[in-house]
Amino acid sequence: MMPLEINPALVHFIFNIDWVETFKFLGGIAGAYLFIHRIHTAHQARYYKAISDELVKINDMCIECFCDDTKLELLSHKIMMHLSFVGQQIEGFPYAGPLRNFVTFFVTRQKKKADSLFRQYEDSIMKDTPIENKTAKLDDIDLTIDKITNSALELTMFLDNQLRYIY
Repeated sequence: MMPLEINPALVHFIFNIDWVETFKFLGGIAGAYLFIHRIHTAHQARYYKAISDELVKINDMCIECFCDDTKLELLSHKIMMHLSFVGQQIEGFPYAGPLRNFVTFFVTRQKKKADSLFRQYEDSIMKDTPIENKTAKLDDIDLTIDKITNSALELTMFLDNQLRYIY
């Protein structure tokens, strides 16, 4: 068995590294990342709160609109405005963690998923309801409202999962 030979250049390199400066540098990088992560997380939380509050408002307006036909015209316009606002907020939502935002592949997949959930939510509000077709009458108001709130819940849960990424 041959004895293990150590490269003298490697030994010289390891002993001549200024370890204090190296750890300062690595600590600076870690501190900068934590600062960026904190800003990113606060930004995500603001968007998430705005989107979830708007979804609650839209759901309340849908319930009020479906139960009282006299407010249909006014509330349908308000619902459309709130839906366009939520759509814009979802477009600007910062998905995943700060490092994954630089890698567009991960973010593109998540944006497509959020966009499809939002389209599903819009369809549940518009399809076969008095908002889209003024002459349509709802046969089962409870089922329609359940479908709307469930699709809003799916969208909210998906966005909530995006808040949990560290990198």
